[in-house]
Amino acid sequence: MSGFADQLDKAGKALSDYLRRGGAEGGHVHGGESAGAAQETDGEPPGDILDDMGDTVHGAVLPDLATAAAPRGASAAEPPVGPPDASGGAPDEPPAGAPETAEAAGDTAAPAADSPDDTETVAMERPVLPLADASTAGSEDPGTGAFAPPPAPARPGRPLHPARGLPDRGGSVPDTVLDEADYPGLALRAASLRGGAHRLEGECRQDSFGMYGLEAGELRAVLVCVADGVGGRSMSHRGAASACDLLSQLVDEHLGGLIGRGADDARDLCERIVARVARGMADLAASEGVDDRELSTTLTAALVELTPEGETARVLLLAVGDSPAHLLREGLMEPLSVVDRTAALPADIRRVHVSGHHLAPGETLLLCTGGLAGPMDDADVTGRLLGWWGGDGIPGRMEFGWQVDFRTRSHDDDRTAVCVWGR
Repeated sequence: MSGFADQLDKAGKALSDYLRRGGAEGGHVHGGESAGAAQETDGEPPGDILDDMGDTVHGAVLPDLATAAAPRGASAAEPPVGPPDASGGAPDEPPAGAPETAEAAGDTAAPAADSPDDTETVAMERPVLPLADASTAGSEDPGTGAFAPPPAPARPGRPLHPARGLPDRGGSVPDTVLDEADYPGLALRAASLRGGAHRLEGECRQDSFGMYGLEAGELRAVLVCVADGVGGRSMSHRGAASACDLLSQLVDEHLGGLIGRGADDARDLCERIVARVARGMADLAASEGVDDRELSTTLTAALVELTPEGETARVLLLAVGDSPAHLLREGLMEPLSVVDRTAALPADIRRVHVSGHHLAPGETLLLCTGGLAGPMDDADVTGRLLGWWGGDGIPGRMEFGWQVDFRTRSHDDDRTAVCVWGR
């Protein structure tokens, strides 16, 4: 702590020297209060720039930072002039318009103290940035030098299921993953969140997802997929991640035989690709010395053609298991995939459901795992998701993650969603 105190003392003396050279505009602060300062709360001034649990800074007498730190004519809400440099020296020049001496500002600078014990105690205020209204926060163009806060949740609160510790190191994956991408004709958002049951038990998230940009010659597409690791299996999180990764590699190899093809033309190739995914998962299980079933996972994927803005894109969908796909359009949520509640990879390579679809501008393709599909049985939940994702407005990645993380007491599984907006 003595080193920290010495640094504070050094910084205080540097600021005091800076004030003597003409940095003050608003007079001095005495008795631990800045001019016009608000009342203290919980023993610490509300504007204290140090999160010091009520401690104060010794070794300098400071002007009111709400006014003295800003150039003449500037608003007090604007960010202040930077502090002394890291070496402890004062800035090369005082703020624009500052008087050459403290006396010219209408006050006399306090002499430098030999010891912190001989100086007055002062409170340092942090500048206050104006926050946008919660209903519009994050929607404005910040412009040059402006600050736009992120969208504010309508009703923030503590999570229903706090995370009790971290999962075992050997099986750990991130609690939460967010991703996004934008193309002239498509917008992609994804979020995968650890469910309440796994958070309470200190177990890892078993869901996974992938978003991949693919091209072969002039053919360009994006592949999105979700995988829901089967509960109770020790390595299902590895199986889910492996299934997505292996699928992306194999689809990339055979992109010319898949993109733009109808379901009937692509079915045989899709089944062979899924069989190779299962083989790769079995190889992983063998290398880890576990049974194949310990990697069990669902897999649902959509290969979406990249088209110019305003054009309809062709979609090839394949699914193994019960992770559904939906098309959101005209205020409705239309199921696209066949939900097979007993199928999973790597065992069920003969139960691959393949279908072809179209994604028009203004429509949204949704792929999700059981943690979201379960709550969607409730009409209120479906209506809210349609309101968020079924229109022209496209959320940012942080807002999308917050939307996926809605609170529900009856469903505590991992929750993953990938949305593709046509535009």
